[in-house]
Amino acid sequence: MKTDKYMFISTFFCKGIFAFVCVLILLSGNLWALAERPDFSKPVAEEIKDPYAPIEGSIAAPVDEEFDQPVKYVDKVEESEMTPDVKSDKTVNNAPVLQPSASIISTNKAGKLNQEQLEAVEKFDTYMKQKLFVKAYESLKKVPTNLWTQKQMKTAEMLKVFEIIDAEQSENMKQFGKDESLDEELQKTVKRLQREAKSLIVEGKNDLARDIIIQSLYLDRKNFVSKQLLERSLGLPLGSYKVENIEAKYWNDSQVYLYGGYSLKAVDALTVLAYFDAQNPLIFERMGSAYYMSGMPEEAIESWKRALYLNPNNKDLKNFISSAETELVRQKKSNKEFSNNKKTGTAVKKDDALYTTLRVVSDSNTAYSYAQSVRDQSPGIEVVVEELDTGKWAVKIPKPVQK
Repeated sequence: MKTDKYMFISTFFCKGIFAFVCVLILLSGNLWALAERPDFSKPVAEEIKDPYAPIEGSIAAPVDEEFDQPVKYVDKVEESEMTPDVKSDKTVNNAPVLQPSASIISTNKAGKLNQEQLEAVEKFDTYMKQKLFVKAYESLKKVPTNLWTQKQMKTAEMLKVFEIIDAEQSENMKQFGKDESLDEELQKTVKRLQREAKSLIVEGKNDLARDIIIQSLYLDRKNFVSKQLLERSLGLPLGSYKVENIEAKYWNDSQVYLYGGYSLKAVDALTVLAYFDAQNPLIFERMGSAYYMSGMPEEAIESWKRALYLNPNNKDLKNFISSAETELVRQKKSNKEFSNNKKTGTAVKKDDALYTTLRVVSDSNTAYSYAQSVRDQSPGIEVVVEELDTGKWAVKIPKPVQK
């Protein structure tokens, strides 16, 4: 047994030495090659081939013909020129190469659109303002993507997400049927909140959009679209948010902001509440007060008139509207007087030989205040306030006339 064991070990050891010697022999040639100094005097036997060239006998890769076309800048782009030339004789792998029209390239570089595309963009903007996102996306897709602005690209990403959510919602309704547990008015409210949230998501106001969607879930806990908007558009999967009555929170915040002197913040909170309950007169009554305290009587009038329409028996609102209309007239009159009294041109410098400088001060208010004091003490005397080249202000009066 011991003999067999020793024979096995010796055999394994010999084989290992043999393998090591073979490897050493193979490496020695490469080591000598690395150590050998290259001779640059010898001509290169074969020119180096393009590493990206197709291998002989293989199928050639499609050629991007767009870069072979000259870029031609044109002042007018015909509608027919926007269609790729499918009738081109050039082919790759027996397939026609679509030649993008030079007008598309030049239009992209020059930032121009043809008439049809301009109309599509105009409709897109209109539909976005109306919060008709499906129609807006369809209009934008009529414009080649290489002509989209950065803002349109970003908007299109969100609209695509909305489209996917709507498609999955339709599929769910086919499988499980429509939820009949909510009354019609509540369904309208939920859809309105979702519509407003989508608009805010596109604008990048994610925090506000989140609160509105959570309020929609507070009204309809099973709503598929609201859950998908939170997850896909705002990155908030189920379990990462708390469903609560956001409406009460915003109503309380609007009061704190209003009485705390932050009237415009109160307007923002009340605007969100208007999404939740568009028929509540108290929201627009407080909104009118917030606008009025912000010095915006015209907006206050609009809010109070809406509140009065929703609650015709509120006599105080009529007094509020009357006061705001009076203030609006006063503001317009003040603005007109300001424009009429605005002095233009360069002030005429007074000749120092004819005027005596009473005082030189650093700021204009002090100069004019002192000038008024001089005028009060010496009625009828001419008092001049002049800005000096040094940035200071001088108060002057005429020198007495020598007889």
